[in-house]
Amino acid sequence: MLDILDTILAYLGSVSSYGNDVRMTLAGLARTCRAFQDPGLNGLRKSQTGLALALRCFPDDLWDRSNGSEKLTFTGLKRPLVLADWERPLLYWNRIQCFYIHSFDPEEISPAVCETLRMCCPTQHLFPTLREIKWFDEDPFRLSIFAIFLSPQVRRIGLFPGHSMAHLSVLPSLGIKYPDLAELDFRGIYRESCGPLFLKSVLALLSNLPHLEWLGIPNIDALILDRLARLRSLKTLVVDVPSVPEFSVDVNGSTRRSQALEELCLWSTTPEIAIAIIEPVSHPLREIGLRIESEFPDAQMTARLYSAIRVNANRSCGTMKSLHMEDEWAESRAETPSDDEFDSYVVESKVLETLFLFINLIKIILQPYHGFDLDDEMVSRMARAWSRVEELRMIFSADLHIAEVLTRTTLLGIHTIAMHCLNLHTLELYFDASAIPALVFSDPLPESHCRVPIEFLQGSVGKKSGSSWRQLV
Repeated sequence: MLDILDTILAYLGSVSSYGNDVRMTLAGLARTCRAFQDPGLNGLRKSQTGLALALRCFPDDLWDRSNGSEKLTFTGLKRPLVLADWERPLLYWNRIQCFYIHSFDPEEISPAVCETLRMCCPTQHLFPTLREIKWFDEDPFRLSIFAIFLSPQVRRIGLFPGHSMAHLSVLPSLGIKYPDLAELDFRGIYRESCGPLFLKSVLALLSNLPHLEWLGIPNIDALILDRLARLRSLKTLVVDVPSVPEFSVDVNGSTRRSQALEELCLWSTTPEIAIAIIEPVSHPLREIGLRIESEFPDAQMTARLYSAIRVNANRSCGTMKSLHMEDEWAESRAETPSDDEFDSYVVESKVLETLFLFINLIKIILQPYHGFDLDDEMVSRMARAWSRVEELRMIFSADLHIAEVLTRTTLLGIHTIAMHCLNLHTLELYFDASAIPALVFSDPLPESHCRVPIEFLQGSVGKKSGSSWRQLV
């Protein structure tokens, strides 16, 4: 059964230009027998990291290599193309579903050769089954080559628009020619290039994409956010949001409530922008990801942020699976608070308690600038509320410049986590391991408690631990 065979071969992984192990295995399977030939070739050709392998399907005597260039260069034709030259390329090109072009080298493949192939191809499209193209070459003079990859089957496009008029002019046309696009990723662009003209071009593009499901964008404004809220198909929004002070004001005044969004990730954002985008979401969310870089929120602002997320709890308390919020200290350009302001940045445990309604969380990463004020009692309540968690990380984002972390959590709190979070495999939590508490059990522990596959356990800095995860149980 070919569908089962395709599934088995998928476990080999994707073909990469950096390693030949998977490529050699698939090629060997394709040569083994007729039953393995098509699945092996499909896996071998499904994902390509450049055009060179595809162009090698043509007869070698087609290419002009009088200048001594290697067999992997295609800069000119030695003779005219004939129909027979296309038999082998079309046989293999019909299997290509994804191209990842990070940088196009004109010294290796001439743009003139690409244009010649596009005009002379006996079929309407060079790659008729292509479903995904990631084109991250920012040179506007090579943008015309991008057109050879587009076909009616394309559903996912990753593009480095740049800031040239050529790049910005291409965006609206994509929505007209390919209205069934389901995924767009523009996050390769520099923040300095995503100004008003870029946002205007993106807005024109989105106006013609009624089936968009996934969008990655380096910047956003109120008009784009309002347009996205109208899309009943949009499930994932990933944004690198620079600090735009007037953004939250615009959003509060004009944004509709998103009715389909399930995953929301805002990297390089501010607390105000995060609150302004999260509050209008009316659809149950499965994932929230926030990274605060432009400014460090104090405890009061963190409480506001958690309250905004709690507003969504009535709709998402059973659906939320991942909650990732951190203040990025290592890469931030924000001003570091002084040591005498330390207390105002420590988040009280009652603030954390506002998130306990999300009872089905599997991944929890909460890293405010100066961490939480937790004791064993609150850790116990946390473990009971998030009993399904598999990854729990709650260390300080600024722990690199703190000489010694002071914590009221002890091994007793860690023991409570071990008792209630049976699926946990990763834990980052500061605790005082200097004293081993006496643990008294009224009932024998079930066998399953002794099989927690803990992979990572971080204790307090400068303290002795001396106890393994199994011994804690």
